[in-house]
Amino acid sequence: MPARPKAPPELLGVLGQSVTLCMRPRADMPEAYGEWHEEPRRVDLRDDMTAFDLRDTALHELMHAIRALQGREYGGEVEEDYVRSLATGLTVVLRDNPEFARWLIKHPKK
Repeated sequence: MPARPKAPPELLGVLGQSVTLCMRPRADMPEAYGEWHEEPRRVDLRDDMTAFDLRDTALHELMHAIRALQGREYGGEVEEDYVRSLATGLTVVLRDNPEFARWLIKHPKK
């Protein structure tokens, strides 16, 4: 059995708001890998995923968080479709291009 991936940071700043990331056992989330909860601004992530799936799911749920914190209405199946494709695509691009990922995060703040 592969080793469990390192857990993500517990607290993130997202558009000026604090968002908590919580690892949950599969028994608490049998139907989903992750869930965004607008109140109390929390992302739950299942603790039995591979390292790739954990990162992909965290990014997926953070995309839902970003939309919600921007005041955008939840877009149902359409939102799920594009969030799923963008999160997985970005996870792969950042994993396969670490130099780009480092460049991206080292931009100057305004």
